[in-house]
Amino acid sequence: EVLRAAFLSNNADLCTTGSDGNAVLWKNNIDSKLEKYHTFNHGEEAQIYVCETVDSDLLIAADDFMVFWDLHSLEHKRVYTFRESGSANGNQGPSFGGHRNPDNQVFVFDAKLDPSSASIVGVALSDSTTRLLDTRSASNQAFASVSLARLFAGTSERIGHATSVCMCI
Repeated sequence: EVLRAAFLSNNADLCTTGSDGNAVLWKNNIDSKLEKYHTFNHGEEAQIYVCETVDSDLLIAADDFMVFWDLHSLEHKRVYTFRESGSANGNQGPSFGGHRNPDNQVFVFDAKLDPSSASIVGVALSDSTTRLLDTRSASNQAFASVSLARLFAGTSERIGHATSVCMCI
């Protein structure tokens, strides 16, 4: 099952990602046939919903992680993981995702690279935050974050999540 597809920067090659945890690079041959030439495996349980390219960077994100791959060397450059920093709302139960997410795992729903430099990444997460990361920084921490959560009626339970992010220049 293909979940995302993106053209690789500066050519007609393609990257597809799927529910099998693979990001597959395809060469667009002159005879209009695609030929698979590399597979990045992220674990068979990973459902990859983010596939972005800028210059020689490929951004893949699934579950609670985001990986930058170098398309020239085909090696990973950097890995980010997203975790809940604790139960900020004081509840003992799930703070987002309800019964579908009893471990409060933070899922990456979307990520976009800054099209002008590829150094800034916007990430939309299931914990209701949208975060900005600077890939030039040694820190994996966001330099800016906004929470879009609202309180469930009559309780202190946070609900909602960020499902999409757009980087504007």
